[in-house]
Amino acid sequence: NAASGTVSSATTTTLTDSSKTFASVGNGTYYVAIVQGPGAGQLRKVVSNTTNTLTIDTQWEVVPNSSCNYALAQVSVDWLIKGNSLNQVPRGIWMYTTGMQRTSIVKNTLTDAEGIYLRTDYRVPPSSLPRFNVQMDAYIANNTVKNPLAWYLAYIASVANDINVTNNLGTQHFGIEARNNLIENSGNGLDQGYLPAGTAYWSKALNYLSSQGSNQNDPSRAESTKVILGTIFQGNTVTNLTGGNLTNAFSIGTGTYYDVIWNSTVSNVPILVSDATGVGTTHAS
Repeated sequence: NAASGTVSSATTTTLTDSSKTFASVGNGTYYVAIVQGPGAGQLRKVVSNTTNTLTIDTQWEVVPNSSCNYALAQVSVDWLIKGNSLNQVPRGIWMYTTGMQRTSIVKNTLTDAEGIYLRTDYRVPPSSLPRFNVQMDAYIANNTVKNPLAWYLAYIASVANDINVTNNLGTQHFGIEARNNLIENSGNGLDQGYLPAGTAYWSKALNYLSSQGSNQNDPSRAESTKVILGTIFQGNTVTNLTGGNLTNAFSIGTGTYYDVIWNSTVSNVPILVSDATGVGTTHAS
């Protein structure tokens, strides 16, 4: 992403960060998101900028103030991934470390093709170039994910990952919906290491519907920040066939807020919901 930080001031159509020297980001591909504070969840296209002020295309519904944090990045808007059949394909459908808004992933069939993976990263130097991804308003519905050969894990996952983070910038996932999907698990599958159980970088494979905030480097971040906000799991079916290794149907935990798990159908899975308390924190979701 191009920049992130704290708002110095704003008007109905601008945002200023007096500590920044922005590059030219008014080409129509950059968006600014309010990720913490009044009006969090607003995303606007940047149409022009000066050294430290961004001008947006549509007025703020809630004008940000100096208690707000923002992220400026290129964002993909209005994607539709529909009606595909993926067979024996590693990685499946991944929206990986990217910003997006209004993405619909519907009526796809994944057979031994891993799963549907929504992942954001929050990274700061020196481990990597700075990055703060925001994913908003994703709709994942009426998909079938199964692994009859047990080559790969079968999952639908919304995962926020933090690397070298020491501050509480804000929310990475807003309003992710997973409705009326079928996950059918036949075996262990190959643990690739990027989706351990519960959240990024844990040790157990994540092979069930999940919304999980990471608190890798700074436990206080997930302790006090809505890393993943307002995920809805409605009408999903989880089936663990003979030989399957599912322990939990759903996994949430520290850093996730206001999750809804509703009207699920679960077969041969011992635990409906695992709600984990992160290391160094005092509460779960």
